[in-house]
Amino acid sequence: MGLKCNTSSNASAFPGSQLSLVPPIDYKTIKFQKSIKKFEGYTSFSGPWGISFGSKGNLHIADTDAQKILIYDEEDTFVRSVIFQQQTDKPYPRGLAVNPNGDIYIAVSNYGEIQVFSSQGIPTRKYGTKGTGVSQFLLPRSVTLGPNMEVIVADTENHRIQILTDGDAPRVFGRRGKENGEFIYPICVACFVHPQAGTVLAVTDCDNHRIQMFNLQGEHIRTFGTLGSGPGQLNTPIGIGFDSRGNMIVADSRNNRIQIFDFNGKYIHHFGQKGQTETDFDDPKCLAVDKNGRIAVADFRNKRVQIYS
Repeated sequence: MGLKCNTSSNASAFPGSQLSLVPPIDYKTIKFQKSIKKFEGYTSFSGPWGISFGSKGNLHIADTDAQKILIYDEEDTFVRSVIFQQQTDKPYPRGLAVNPNGDIYIAVSNYGEIQVFSSQGIPTRKYGTKGTGVSQFLLPRSVTLGPNMEVIVADTENHRIQILTDGDAPRVFGRRGKENGEFIYPICVACFVHPQAGTVLAVTDCDNHRIQMFNLQGEHIRTFGTLGSGPGQLNTPIGIGFDSRGNMIVADSRNNRIQIFDFNGKYIHHFGQKGQTETDFDDPKCLAVDKNGRIAVADFRNKRVQIYS
C-alpha cells in the first residue's frame, strides 16, 4: 500500500499509489468491536473530541473537557497522558494528527495554536497565534499532515484552510460563504494521495452541511452533500477520514451516524443512530481510520470512543 500521507484525526489518510492491491472493504458488514473509555482510574472520558492512529496502530485521543491527550497501545490499553502547559485559560485540545515518528500535532482551539509534542509527551514547538492574519488562527478545530509533512489546519472561525510548510509562505484558501471554495465553519480536513488526482484534501464544511474536496494548492475539485437525514445527506458533519482505497468516512454529527462515500462522493453506506447502546452515537466528533480499515469514533456526549471493523 505504500507510505502513509498521514494519520490524523480527524482523519487518517493514505496514499493510493497501488489501489488495485488494496482489498476492498465491505462496509455493509461492518460491526461494532469495542468501547474505550477508561484511563488513569477514570471510568469514562470527559469529552473525547480528536482522535488519531499512530503508525504502529496506537490510538491517540484528545479529551477536550479533561484537557489531556490520552495514548493507548495497539491492544487499546492505556499507556500515558499528555498534559498541556496552561496559559491564562484552560486549554481546549480538539483535532490531532500523529507523524510517522510518533510526534503529536494538536489544535489547541482556544489558544489559536497548533502545539507539537514528542511521542513521550514533551512539548517541542508551536505553530500560529490567535488572530486573522496569515499563520494566525481563530478557534482551529483540527490539523492533519500532508505527504511532505505539510501542516494543514482547519482555521475554523476564519472560515479557511491554511497549509504551513517550513521555509515556504503559507498557502491559504477559503472565506466565509456558500459557494464552492467557501466555508461556514470548516471543522476537519483529511488528506489522500490518489494515483491520478494527486494529493487531495477533503473538508467537512460544517454549517453548509457538505464535504468539499481540493488539491494541495487549494483548487476546488468537487462538492457533495446537502442538508437532510436521508442516505448521503448531512447535518453538521464534523469528522472525516480516508480509508486505504480513497473512500471517505464521515461523522454525520447531528444525524448521529457514520456515513461512507467513495472517492467521487457517491454514497455507499451508513451505520449508527442516536442513543446510548454500543451501536449508537450521541454527537460523534472526529474519527480515524487505520491501515486495516478499523474505524475509531469520538462519541462525544456518550463520553467514549467506539471501534468498528
